[in-house]
Amino acid sequence: MMNFNLTLDLAQLIFTVLGGIYALFLFKRSNQEKKNELLLSIFDKFYNDKEINKILYILDKEDNPKGIEFGGELEKEIDKTLRFLDLVGKLLRDNQINKNDLIAFKYEINCILNNSKVKDYFKWLENNGIVLNNIKLLQSELKNNLF
Repeated sequence: MMNFNLTLDLAQLIFTVLGGIYALFLFKRSNQEKKNELLLSIFDKFYNDKEINKILYILDKEDNPKGIEFGGELEKEIDKTLRFLDLVGKLLRDNQINKNDLIAFKYEINCILNNSKVKDYFKWLENNGIVLNNIKLLQSELKNNLF
């Protein structure tokens, strides 16, 4: 009888461990699917949002674009773009995504954040009390070539 109880306890332990491993596998898979959805959403914003895509296209073609300043014709678009990049920085800060995930968007992020007009506008925002701290994280990651 003692042998039967030991065997039953051992079987329960094995099935509990296997169940835990399977639950961990499902949890990890679910997190990866959520991350993939976030990355797809980032891609969608860069290329399907008319205002963000307009800024990206202009900055890709021009080093010194007109209209990226307070009251400029592209103010609405650059504001939206910077807010979006601040959100991407927050996702990075909160470990929702990691630096390796952003490699796919390195060109786009560099194109926007390294433009001198955008840097000037960003400084103007800061001087007027609008602080986008998460963009600073993206800038430091770019500066340090960490992604």
